[in-house]
Amino acid sequence: MPTEHEYKYLLSLDVADEELQKLCSWSREIQQGYLAVSDDMNLRVRHSIHPMKDGDWVLTFKQKIAGRQIEVEQELELRDGMDLWEVSTRKLKKVRHLFPDFRITWELDLFFGPDLYFAMMEVEVDEGAPRPDLPESLEFLKKHILYEVPLTDDRFSNKNLGDVSFATDLYNKYKEETWQQPQRKGRSMT
Repeated sequence: MPTEHEYKYLLSLDVADEELQKLCSWSREIQQGYLAVSDDMNLRVRHSIHPMKDGDWVLTFKQKIAGRQIEVEQELELRDGMDLWEVSTRKLKKVRHLFPDFRITWELDLFFGPDLYFAMMEVEVDEGAPRPDLPESLEFLKKHILYEVPLTDDRFSNKNLGDVSFATDLYNKYKEETWQQPQRKGRSMT
């Protein structure tokens, strides 16, 4: 698989409104858990639940080496996915909204415990490509951006965001900074 960069954006929780549903091309629920985790590596199992078909299971291995992230995915049979889910840790549930824009797709993930606790948008581009501009169709999201996440900031990885307490503290930190300094550097999408 080619190496990709994931440009991420922390969003305010009020992004989750009915307008979002009207604008996305489609949504799906994702449940994922981790089988092995270290600072530079993780092995996860993911169950994607699609609105019009049975869900699918995928095993994903990610390893950071020499400044890039290698990602390998393998589809799983239902039984294997369910068995691996039972022994996984750091489980999380999110709803992913997809917004295609020419050759790239913007993804907006809403993380849920009992309630919504984190919102993040990301776009994957080829290695070395610059951070893309937000397309006109997603201009409404600009007002929700709290923080543009640097590529090197691993605090915003899903393996960390599955910890509701950690993710809530991280969200509150940037929400508070935004209220104190609404025009702070790094917030602009242009």
